[in-house]
Amino acid sequence: MEIEEEKTEQKHLIPFEIKQQIVFYKIQGTLNNKEIAEEIFKYFGPKIGNSTVQRVWEDYEINGRNSNHWCTQGRHKALAPEEQEMLIETVKDNRFSSTNQLKYELKGKQTNYQ
Repeated sequence: MEIEEEKTEQKHLIPFEIKQQIVFYKIQGTLNNKEIAEEIFKYFGPKIGNSTVQRVWEDYEINGRNSNHWCTQGRHKALAPEEQEMLIETVKDNRFSSTNQLKYELKGKQTNYQ
């Protein structure tokens, strides 16, 4: 018997419209973080915390913008090109070695290489 889990989509990013409203209220200076969070809940629906209001405001003060940031470069490579070449050479030379043996050999080559 399988238990079906409820699929919920988590939204980690705050919509741009909500960020605009937070910045608008903070610039006005008439409401505190708790009151701003209540206003956002009234008009937009999602409940946000005081700390979220503060984080959006601090991000706006530091960066001067309230848009979501996207990384277009992707994840950094785990190996440098030299390390990748050493790994390929070691595996080609010792195809039937275990990973522990290859790991030991690579460590030896790295100390000799540097």
